[in-house]
Amino acid sequence: MKDKLELAKNWLLHSGIQNLDSNSLEVKGGFNSWYDIDNENYFYTYSEITGYAITKLLYLYSLEKNNLYLLRATLAAEWLLDKASHKSGGIKTRYFFNKENAQELYDFSSGIIHSFDNGIALNGLMDLYNVTKEERYLTASKMIGDMLIHTMQKPDGGLYASYSHKEETFKDSEEKWSTQSGSFHVKVCMGLLKLYEITKESKYKQTAIKLCDYALKLQEKDGRFISFIKEKDTHIHPHCYSAEGLLFAGLHLNNKSYLKIAANAVKWVLDHQMGDGGIPSMYVNGRSVNHERSDVLAQTLRLGVIMLNLELLDKKYEEKLDKLASRLLTFQSTSDNLRSNGGFFYGHDVDYRNNLKADKKNHVNSWCTMFALQALTFYKQYKEGNFKFDKNLLV
Repeated sequence: MKDKLELAKNWLLHSGIQNLDSNSLEVKGGFNSWYDIDNENYFYTYSEITGYAITKLLYLYSLEKNNLYLLRATLAAEWLLDKASHKSGGIKTRYFFNKENAQELYDFSSGIIHSFDNGIALNGLMDLYNVTKEERYLTASKMIGDMLIHTMQKPDGGLYASYSHKEETFKDSEEKWSTQSGSFHVKVCMGLLKLYEITKESKYKQTAIKLCDYALKLQEKDGRFISFIKEKDTHIHPHCYSAEGLLFAGLHLNNKSYLKIAANAVKWVLDHQMGDGGIPSMYVNGRSVNHERSDVLAQTLRLGVIMLNLELLDKKYEEKLDKLASRLLTFQSTSDNLRSNGGFFYGHDVDYRNNLKADKKNHVNSWCTMFALQALTFYKQYKEGNFKFDKNLLV
């Protein structure tokens, strides 16, 4: 396990997934989405994933005190502020390397801001502020937080998925789970609550509580969060985001109800575990869709370990986590290619709007690797009896 974790850390630092070339100033410091093995290239630099990377690098810094992690986290934050910032105070979404592949809803030039991306960037910037105390990061965090409150939050507590500054309209649709308001937006409360704890401005706390209470409206009695509002089906990736946000809020607000709800969401996932230890990617029409994604495996493992440590899960689930950890490790690349070796393959992408057509992606994925690295580190620590859980550095 130790060697596999070292490989994953090495991939994050040295594979090229973070742009470090001084000749590419438009993306320097930002993290790319994935390395495409077939085409031998990167698709886009991604603000959401760069936010995750800041928190992940600072988590590793907290464990090892290696200044390289802090340097890379700082480079990532500088890209968010210098290149990805929008004049509204928000963060733009994706910088596409091949403009022919650019998607209007996500491209930097579109003027469209996504709530979730901004929430994750906010979280990373607050983590870096808490380490460095650089006012630049706090100032940017306040601008993002205020934009989420005043532009993106609905009266019912949920968030609009996206907003076009060019058209001055919201761009929500039912096409994907990520393009509609959903319980997954509760993960945005992580950055908002950190902002509240520093500024003591109640608006950030109240917005976070409204987000949590909105998410509860989308949870079924069995613990499942609805991802597709119209059909009431579930994508387990955002389902886990919902559990992560409520877990964080429960710990920071000392709200036992949120913690119990998050635990029930984790139990529901583990109760649908497959025989080989994997986790389905979706739950549609009352049935599991048994195609796997490594981010879902990692999210479930990470949540499961935390819940066991907090005694919110019964010990009987430990055996399920053992199988899950073993399954997750099968997604790690063992290629001799330095651009892929140690990273985690994505798995299958399932097209919800096209008869659940599954497409296995031959790419090594940045956020999947970040999630897997933290989940497996948590798991290793738990099994060795020295679990170190910092609730402020949950990726």
